Amino acid sequence: MRSYKKVNPLLSGVTASKNNKGLLLLNTSISGDVYVEMVNYDNTITGVTYSIGSATPSIGTPSFPNYNLIPFNVRKWVDSSGIGIIGFELY
Repeated sequence: MRSYKKVNPLLSGVTASKNNKGLLLLNTSISGDVYVEMVNYDNTITGVTYSIGSATPSIGTPSFPNYNLIPFNVRKWVDSSGIGIIGFELY
């Protein structure tokens, strides 16, 4: 299990620090998608889209967690849905 000692806010679309060890995304609104760019071991970039559930799911809708922990070096993330997801760099 990985542990983190420091947390810094990271806004959507802002380039992250080169020495981060992960990213924590929190959703306090409705469900939405987030695009994340991760740095590979050879310094190439891989982009992945994640779905993050709503803070208060309604009855009959699939229940997803309203957070996402990405334990990899992240270059940047973008709130694709524009719903107000909060991001934190982890060190």
